[in-house]
Amino acid sequence: MNRFLAMSRTSAIYICFAFSMGTIACSFSGDDSSDPVYEPLLLSVALETPERSPLTRRVTVSLREPAEVRFEYWQEDGLRFERDFAPQTVDEQLPLIGLVAGQNSYLVVHVDLEGEQDQSEVIEFQTADLEFELPVVLAEGSDETPNGGMFLFGAFNSQEFESDRYFWGVDRRGEVVWALDTGEHPPVSGAAIEAVGDNLFVYRAERLVRFVNGYGETVSQIGLSFNPNHDVALLPNGNVIVVEYKQELRNLDLWGEFLFAWDVLREVNPAGETVWSWDISEHLDVNRMPEGLIFKDGKLEWSHVNSVEYLEETDQLLISVRNQSWVLLVDHKTGEVVWRLGRGGDFSLAGEDWFKGQHDATLEADGSIMVFDNANIQQMGAPSRVARYMLDTENFEAELVWSYDLDHGYKSMGSARSLVDGGTVIAAGGTRRSDAPLEIIEMDLLDEEVWRMGLEGEEGDYLVYRAIPFVYAEVLPEELE
Repeated sequence: MNRFLAMSRTSAIYICFAFSMGTIACSFSGDDSSDPVYEPLLLSVALETPERSPLTRRVTVSLREPAEVRFEYWQEDGLRFERDFAPQTVDEQLPLIGLVAGQNSYLVVHVDLEGEQDQSEVIEFQTADLEFELPVVLAEGSDETPNGGMFLFGAFNSQEFESDRYFWGVDRRGEVVWALDTGEHPPVSGAAIEAVGDNLFVYRAERLVRFVNGYGETVSQIGLSFNPNHDVALLPNGNVIVVEYKQELRNLDLWGEFLFAWDVLREVNPAGETVWSWDISEHLDVNRMPEGLIFKDGKLEWSHVNSVEYLEETDQLLISVRNQSWVLLVDHKTGEVVWRLGRGGDFSLAGEDWFKGQHDATLEADGSIMVFDNANIQQMGAPSRVARYMLDTENFEAELVWSYDLDHGYKSMGSARSLVDGGTVIAAGGTRRSDAPLEIIEMDLLDEEVWRMGLEGEEGDYLVYRAIPFVYAEVLPEELE
């Protein structure tokens, strides 16, 4: 049965209907006798539940003319959030993010046009329960104060649960506040999701690079003739850099003949055409075999590129080459290797405290390079850590300026990303071993651990390749009246 709500104000009446499929529509019905010529700034509001993102609401706001829009919203616990928008047209679809499943929810839409203000009355709606429950467990002592942000990740289970097709967003309360169902295009193993624009995300699927919005809807996708490996970097021209994993029999001078596996970076346009490529085996010494690199079943994974970051200001690529324990800076235009960071590379480092088998190399705002240092390649060794190096590119000297040791050694996966407040979020991806479970950790500006989560059940069963911070709203400090 449809639900009817009447929202009256001094100069307008809004009529709302709650339809099936999670849609609510509210519209201006007229004016009162005190102001017969008044036309409200806010004409209507409609809420819809996207099929692929059940905790998100698509809010269609119709305005008399473009104006600033602010959402104020809360749920049963009374905690209030707000988010600002600047629509460019009179009819805008805006995302409402950060809702918990199975709760009564409330929204007020505020509009401001150069001092003229308008607002809806309270719109009430219900969030449904999720198809799958993510077993989040917070560590004792975690700061559970919400901050209008969440950590986005894919959680892959060794039992190949159907929940593997989801990307998740978890806030500091340990609540799932975003769940994106990828449907018939699930992420491939080791896939991560990245925010690349306003309400726009990218991830890798089978022979696809997919761009989806926060509603889980396909914005665009790029078809490939191969499965992209580990990472995607978006370029300003709309092309993407993807990693192709290759293998062939090679006879190397120092090592004889064996199955040699390496990587080729490809720039692919929206039509799926390769417009630039970079073969790592043509730019590094293929006879270089770092300590810990082993043959397995007659095959050698020689390079194993696991992250690529495009640096727009310099048109360069920052590349993590796990099995060489190097981070490379490559000129996108010429293909030249500008420098190699790591043991045996171009930089000297006091104490030779280098990373080994690293993941997720990123350029930080202060010019330093941060990596998740697995501290191993294919065998378990020392505990993993996050390390940040400051580089002097004139004298080719590196300095370890910060590191954080984890409790366990992680053979694979892992990430480290900076927060807007100067802190860091770390994803220790798990190893399917009980002595090294999956953990996502938040560090504050003073490099103190303030929050830690895991996934319960059979320890080590869930894997997370990468976790990224995403801010969706601000928390209002006032208590709900």
